[in-house]
Amino acid sequence: MAAIGAFRTQGTGFVLPATSQPLGPYHRIDISHESLVRRWRRFQTWLTEEDLDVAELREWQQRASRRLEGGGWLDENDCDRASRWQARVNDRSHARLQAARYSGPGSYELVDDSILSSLERANQVRGEQEALKRDTEEARLKRFEIETLLQRKAAECAEPDKARAAKDRGRALAMAAVNLRRSRVSGTA
Repeated sequence: MAAIGAFRTQGTGFVLPATSQPLGPYHRIDISHESLVRRWRRFQTWLTEEDLDVAELREWQQRASRRLEGGGWLDENDCDRASRWQARVNDRSHARLQAARYSGPGSYELVDDSILSSLERANQVRGEQEALKRDTEEARLKRFEIETLLQRKAAECAEPDKARAAKDRGRALAMAAVNLRRSRVSGTA
């Protein structure tokens, strides 16, 4: 305010309204001298930032209008971008007033509602995806447990057969040894 005040003094005429009218935080001022506009770098930065903010405002308005007509929701990346835009605009100025200046009354509310709805939707989708991932992992673990149990049961069922086969193998070896001894004793070997 002090910087603006210096350019509003009586007889200067660089910025309007003149000092006869007090300024509030949201008053509009007019820069009446072109050289001030061209040389004031910070002012140039403000103009550039405002141009970018307004371009994004228009983009979010178009997206909000499309959504109301049955178009798509903002995806997670667009929600993040829109939230950053909202924070930036609200940090620099009063977003509703700025939006009303460029797009008419109620324009910010339309955008804000669209962004908030899309954020809620993105959170819901993320929650559903996480639940599906959890369910899939639980099903995989359950299937693994069942397969392990079936393998253990199959191994338990195979034990008597293994024991019988080992016994049979032992008998066969014993018989072969007896036959071998007999054939040696009888001299036919």
